[in-house]
Amino acid sequence: MKPGIRSSMMLNLDPPGHGRLRRIVSRVFTPRRVERMAADVVTRARSLIDEIAERGECDLPVDVTDEYPIQNLADLLGIPTSDRGQILTWTNRVVGYQDPDHATDVEGTDGGPVNPRSPAMLADMFDYAHRLAAYKRRHPADDVMTALATAEVNGQCLTDPELSMFFFLLVIAGNDTVRSGLPGGMLALLDHPDQHRRLLAEPDLLDPAIEEMLRWHPPVLSFRRTAVTDTVLAGQRIAADDKVVVFHGSANYDESRFPEPLRFDIARHPNDHVSFGDGPHVCLGSHFARLQLRAFYREILWRLPDIELAGPPARLVSNFIAGVKHLPVRYSPVARFGTR
Repeated sequence: MKPGIRSSMMLNLDPPGHGRLRRIVSRVFTPRRVERMAADVVTRARSLIDEIAERGECDLPVDVTDEYPIQNLADLLGIPTSDRGQILTWTNRVVGYQDPDHATDVEGTDGGPVNPRSPAMLADMFDYAHRLAAYKRRHPADDVMTALATAEVNGQCLTDPELSMFFFLLVIAGNDTVRSGLPGGMLALLDHPDQHRRLLAEPDLLDPAIEEMLRWHPPVLSFRRTAVTDTVLAGQRIAADDKVVVFHGSANYDESRFPEPLRFDIARHPNDHVSFGDGPHVCLGSHFARLQLRAFYREILWRLPDIELAGPPARLVSNFIAGVKHLPVRYSPVARFGTR
């Protein structure tokens, strides 16, 4: 991305720039706003599981978990139903560029390949964001895009690059973290049948089980940061301007923080994993993500209690996102709610 565009993304900023943008989005992406969607999220989880309940088998990502977060996110943002399929296209382009199933080879004017995350390849997303924002200013609604399009802090609205990058961040991160976390968590649970049985018998363990699934299978594998000063970390000298990669998976298995880190334990406590980041950059959407995870697991686990793997999973080829493209499962068919 061009420096001007990249420097407009909240993830790439230090204070005070980071604080200004975070205050804007914090005012619109509130737990109260998210909680108002809870009933719709539960209904959607139930409906999607209903679609596969009588089959006795399905490919969980393809049939359920790819669609579920997209619909929830689109409701939160205020994206029209007719445009929601585009979210998956944009997400696959950005996070799946290393995967042969999703990679898009586009030749630039110099004959070389175009970076799928470059401004040129994201131009359609940015254009859509500004057209949607303009529509929301004319027709305001109770959604996040209306709030972002009209937000002001100290008399300042979002600049065009800032609005572009907020939309990019919400669409990609807001979709793919849940999209990756859902089948990843199910895979962790199905790989540990003793823990699966325990959760079915002790439903009050669902919340700590979700935290353990997130620890075990962090949706985001890594982030790169730039050191701003010379320092020493765990005996390693790091110079100012060095690039440092934070590996969430490694941190989540740190034996100094997690007793028996290679043991999957749905009752683990404390469980201070970093799958949603930490500190000033902690994920603003973690509340919304947990709401979706809770609704989905509550529906599928007790509705299809004997669910099990029906074949090997297929993982996304990526050094950034821990995606699961295919997760074949089987279970005893149950009647749809509408036919009971």
